[in-house]
Amino acid sequence: MKVLRADPDPDTVRALGELAVLEVFAGSPEADRVSDEALTLGQALDVGASLLSGLLVTRGLYLNRTGRRVQAIAYLRESERLAAQAGDTFTLARALGNLSYVLATTDPAAAAEAARTAVRHLRRIGAREFLAFAIGNLAGSLRELGDWDTAEAELTQAVDSDGLADIEYFACERGWLAALRGDAETAETLLAGLRDLRSSEDPRTR
Repeated sequence: MKVLRADPDPDTVRALGELAVLEVFAGSPEADRVSDEALTLGQALDVGASLLSGLLVTRGLYLNRTGRRVQAIAYLRESERLAAQAGDTFTLARALGNLSYVLATTDPAAAAEAARTAVRHLRRIGAREFLAFAIGNLAGSLRELGDWDTAEAELTQAVDSDGLADIEYFACERGWLAALRGDAETAETLLAGLRDLRSSEDPRTR
């Protein structure tokens, strides 16, 4: 990075953006500095709406992880706007998917709307991992709204039609819905199949 920083150009911004993603998801103390540096440099070099949109997503994720929800929402909404302006469907869907996650705790209706739009885009471009994330957000928001049937239908479609049967947290979500309905037998059957999640050492998963 020292070499790239000496004479920065759009490639420097891209490299910093990738580093920022790693730092944010690792929970690194460098996440604040690097995500801010990438975004600041991107603006200074006028890198264009598409790249800038991705940098805004990363900065928004950092802000949400540090409890600055209002700022995170603002960054993600601006990312959505810029990605749409650039015709960058993938980054647009990323912005919407993450926006739905941030909104879920306070505005599940808005979260469901954002997630549903993200799902539509991601199904069209075939971004499997991001599609799984967006469907999970959609199902969670629908559950919070009390629309359990639609939440279950979305999860079932993800397994049966979208080819996401190997993603265990869909079974976990379906088991949760069954438990909420008092159907302990179905819940236990679904949860018994969570081999990877049960063996995970990740504290969040456990």
